[in-house]
Amino acid sequence: MGKIFISFLGTNNYKYCNYYFNDDESDVVKEVRFVQEALLKRLCSAWGENDRALIFLTPEAEARNWQEKEEKEERVYGLDHHLSQLGLSLSIEPVRDIPMGYNEAEIWKLFDLIIGKVNEGDEIYLDITHGFRSLPMLGLVLVNYLKVTKNISVGGIYYGAFEKLCSVGKIDNIPMEKRNAPVLNLTSFHILQDWVMGADNFINYGISGKIEQAISEEIKPALKKTKGQDPKAAALRQFNSQLKKVPAGFQTVRGKEII
Repeated sequence: MGKIFISFLGTNNYKYCNYYFNDDESDVVKEVRFVQEALLKRLCSAWGENDRALIFLTPEAEARNWQEKEEKEERVYGLDHHLSQLGLSLSIEPVRDIPMGYNEAEIWKLFDLIIGKVNEGDEIYLDITHGFRSLPMLGLVLVNYLKVTKNISVGGIYYGAFEKLCSVGKIDNIPMEKRNAPVLNLTSFHILQDWVMGADNFINYGISGKIEQAISEEIKPALKKTKGQDPKAAALRQFNSQLKKVPAGFQTVRGKEII
């Protein structure tokens, strides 16, 4: 059981920029070539030796962007070198020779490969910046599957929106201090899946456990911050306590109590 950062390395010629978080350009990791640098520095600086960063590499991505290479008589450092300079305590593990994902069989192979790297009860942080357009869908399905089969939790799902700046070919004309690209936190879309599953269970089967859990997770930060005094959170907590009584009413046919 530990924390895992999962990311995919692409094959583009990545350029240096500044990645900022939470729609706040002052909350920024400056002058990084790879989004993985910004995410690991921002999210994983306090992680320990039992935690891992898994970087999935196709052979082409490894040759172009993981390893060092000579380019126009100049040494260009890959992601491996850049991550080693962060001084993190966690283990950084390249997962080599992954399938390209050009067809359904290769996507399933990748799905199985990722599952095999995750342990029971891990907390997952998923970076879906690079890879094919199917990756965001695969990522959402993957974390929902792992929540059921390996009891994992989701720490965050992130996307580095470099394209907000311009095309790669034009970025050399932009000064570094203006190369600010946002990191989008997409975790709420995963949370929405929990609400959908909870609503489906309640509507179709009268089972309220999943939606009770979703409500509890939603109101927990506000209740903690205000010591239980937040009016909206307190109302939802009261609603949740009433909701718990509904399944028993269905099971024992207590129609008046349900109404």
